[in-house]
Amino acid sequence: MNHEMRGLALRHTYNTMKATYTSLSLYGMLCIASLGALTAFGPSGTTTATPAAVMPGPDVKAGQLTCAVNEFASHVRWVQANDTTAVSARTHRFTVGSYKEMLNASSCSGTEQQGLMIRFGGDDQSKALQFAYQVVCMELEWVDETEEGPYTPINDLYEADAYGELSVSSMGEAGWLSGPSKAFQDHILVDRYDADVFTKVYAGVNAHSIFKVATINALIADNDLGDDDFVEVVPIAEPLAWIAPDRGGDFTVRTCLVAVDKGTGQRLINNAPSTKPRFKNRGCDMGSTCPPSCSMVTFPLSGVALRKSC
Repeated sequence: MNHEMRGLALRHTYNTMKATYTSLSLYGMLCIASLGALTAFGPSGTTTATPAAVMPGPDVKAGQLTCAVNEFASHVRWVQANDTTAVSARTHRFTVGSYKEMLNASSCSGTEQQGLMIRFGGDDQSKALQFAYQVVCMELEWVDETEEGPYTPINDLYEADAYGELSVSSMGEAGWLSGPSKAFQDHILVDRYDADVFTKVYAGVNAHSIFKVATINALIADNDLGDDDFVEVVPIAEPLAWIAPDRGGDFTVRTCLVAVDKGTGQRLINNAPSTKPRFKNRGCDMGSTCPPSCSMVTFPLSGVALRKSC
């Protein structure tokens, strides 16, 4: 989750795995000017403040993930006609082997870094989220405490089947944008300011998040995942900042990645005080905080704390 709180590292020593959640495994979007800070502006223009809570790092504990999942349940709704309901639950997983094959089908040049774009979509029939995947190349540089830069999709759009196998989407990128992506825009409501007021914040936006491939690879390696094991994409929600100790500002839909053992079907995540290597039995919250509303990816050093009451 994009809430890491650690001593500011020197630029040349900073680990390339950075968090981009803002509450748990959670990632943000919004203008770059407020991304790197722990304060922002509420709906009336008043400054927001971070609550006195521990700032999670990019390695996410089970309890922290539960908090973020609960934020999604309370802040995100599906609207159809005049009927507003909870978003239907669905498990989103892809196999490690098919993920590797997708990466091998593309490459970045020079100093570019590979990223994984997770495109957000909706299923009109089941009222559930859908995800599609696309490799991007990122040209990143440091600006103050944020690593940022433009990104370019470089390969086909992929979807996971019922067994978690990724393959090239039959609908293609254009079909995805006019289908599931448009459904997400039309049907997803978000309570942006903890005020029980739900609005279509994604209208006209092809929503997505971006993870560094290096971060996903670390999650896989640290949990000793084989090609038949899974990475699960868990929908969560978190604010950009806190208007008050228990009132968030600018909630958005995010995702957290968790390792899953195929044999047991269980997520490899717990609440142990510390683990080595870093992502062993941890989720990973290291996507970009800027999409879907920005033309660049941003990976800030700091994120937003958990809800104080969580």
